[in-house]
Amino acid sequence: MRDKAEIIELAKKLVDKFDLQCRTKDGVVDGQELTEKLSNYIYQTTKVSLEERKEAFKESLKPFVAEYGRDLINNFWYFWSNVKDGSYKMAFEKEKTWNLAMRLNTWQQNKVKFNAINMVNKLNK
Repeated sequence: MRDKAEIIELAKKLVDKFDLQCRTKDGVVDGQELTEKLSNYIYQTTKVSLEERKEAFKESLKPFVAEYGRDLINNFWYFWSNVKDGSYKMAFEKEKTWNLAMRLNTWQQNKVKFNAINMVNKLNK
């Protein structure tokens, strides 16, 4: 696995080598698009496979099983480890910001809220 400094150096070389200029209609460099292209290339070329990253994500969830329960953690993992066709990133890796504890808390609150809505809908039928 490559360290952060190596990956940053690789990214700089890629920009120079492939002239990865992503420009908007106004001619301004679109940093988000450039970052996405570089990230996808880095994920393809580093030795950390998708399966290894999924396993690492799964391991990061284990400390929360006691607090949130196995079912909630499994549902959370299945949702956030999803990879769309043509992508090299899991759903959580595409997020601009990520705080696992806060995401789990929100996930649990939404589960309670949506379960209540579903119960009301069932009673009204």
